[in-house]
Amino acid sequence: MRIPMRILAILLFAAAFAPPVFAAKRVSVERLEQFLTETRGMPDAKLARQISDLELTERLSETKLQHWYSELSGQMSGQALIALADASAFLNPPTAEMPAKAEPDLASQTQMMTMVLNYVNQTIHQLPNFFATRDTISFEDTPSTPSTFTSGQATGLSPIPPTDESGGEHRYEPLHAVSDSSATVLYRDGNEVVDTGDRKDKESEPQVQGLATSGEFGLELGIVIVDAIHGKLAWSHWEQSVAGPWAVFHYSVPQGASHYSVMYSDPAGDVRQVPAYHGEIAVDPASGAVWRLTVVAELKPTDLTSVSNRMVEYGPVAIGGTTYVCPMKAVALSKVELTTVMGRFRKRLGMQQTKLNDISFTQYHLFRAETRVLTGDSEEPAGSPPASGGTSVLASPQTQTPSATDSHPHPPDQRPPQRLR
Repeated sequence: MRIPMRILAILLFAAAFAPPVFAAKRVSVERLEQFLTETRGMPDAKLARQISDLELTERLSETKLQHWYSELSGQMSGQALIALADASAFLNPPTAEMPAKAEPDLASQTQMMTMVLNYVNQTIHQLPNFFATRDTISFEDTPSTPSTFTSGQATGLSPIPPTDESGGEHRYEPLHAVSDSSATVLYRDGNEVVDTGDRKDKESEPQVQGLATSGEFGLELGIVIVDAIHGKLAWSHWEQSVAGPWAVFHYSVPQGASHYSVMYSDPAGDVRQVPAYHGEIAVDPASGAVWRLTVVAELKPTDLTSVSNRMVEYGPVAIGGTTYVCPMKAVALSKVELTTVMGRFRKRLGMQQTKLNDISFTQYHLFRAETRVLTGDSEEPAGSPPASGGTSVLASPQTQTPSATDSHPHPPDQRPPQRLR
């Protein structure tokens, strides 16, 4: 049977624009350790490429990441290992790393979740006014594109650089670091805002679009816990931590009960969704303190944002002489469709790009605002500090693909220092 020429032309056109499928090699944490031992001494760029071609089937712990990172001699392979570990943040740890502990009975589980709810209500309201440094390393891959597209045409996200001066076909590049920057996060009167004026982007870094998140300081935690209580909540497993076992619960929130938003932005405007989502909550069984939270949005493959995953780890932080439980590390992973925009019109290109943020929160300090009343007979003593103030903006727990004017939030102090320097 002969295929009509018009249909054949359409099929050939579609094939030309369909991105090739790159299947990563799936490995366990144990096999990754063997691989890193076998490849010791390999040139940095070659090792980075091989690490980027891997996909973990289990979560890589922070302890092992630090150890293996310190064994690597090159920056590129170190970045590739960080991206590999972050992508595994939404998986269960290896079975060997889970404590052999019996599942608690239903009454104990109920008591734990009651303590969690009380803890969240108290934590959010008891946090003082403070500021902290948010460091972010942003990773992204480069989708393969046919030679029909030239650099800069895919304006929905960052332009895809040509592989040669002639502007030929763009080859696929796995996740790689594109941005390393810092910003000051202010938390005042229960509101969170990023002080963009304090951001220290390197001049050598390209101005690319990326993944922006907010709500780590309590608001996201509060919304997820309340949604989970009204959704489905079930026991999952025990996990071992330095301080002892964590009780891990799995939750699922239907779209009708969801208050979690995901936003896609490009020059044509914003596309906001409030999807169903699920994830895990790791808690201290004795106090109800939340130490780890994951959020996986249930999006469609045809959505502009087809993947939107968040993970936040909390830890004890001293602020103004008092210890509070605050965010220490976060991971944001998204997959978005490339678009080209003409005016207010958006054209979807049928190619998806993966973006990943490795976020750390450090340098917590108490935020104080002082007011001094001076009478006509009073004089300002020399060297007196001026009254300080601040600006607060209500933050929403949303995942966002921002416009090109937004910059990206770099590595946690708990990880190896200066790993990208």
